Amino acid sequence: MKPNEFVRGLENILKSVPIPQNINNELDLEHILLPHIKSYLRKSLQVKQEALKKIVYAHGENEEGKRLWTESKKYQTVFAFGCTMAADIFIRHENIGTIFIEIKLAKPRKSGWEKLGILIILKEYG
Repeated sequence: MKPNEFVRGLENILKSVPIPQNINNELDLEHILLPHIKSYLRKSLQVKQEALKKIVYAHGENEEGKRLWTESKKYQTVFAFGCTMAADIFIRHENIGTIFIEIKLAKPRKSGWEKLGILIILKEYG
């Protein structure tokens, strides 16, 4: 699979994830999206669940996850939109290159608004 095909497929997966209206923060949103991302990676790259630990990185829910997240920092800092950042979710695999996913959660500011705005930025690097 070519990197741009992978990114388009990932974008379609993320657009289809149901997001609860009462979500509180970006970390909660990351926890909702991550299983869908991992499932897509397993299917599209044909890798086992255990291999995902060295392919997809997020903030980590346990000691091992947090350790892997810290170790991945040397690969995942990017310059985008005029500033240096570390992505919320980071994917690194020889067949697709490196993909950075930045999650932004925009909560309604006026009473009566019912929409939840979510911006997911996919940045592909070879």
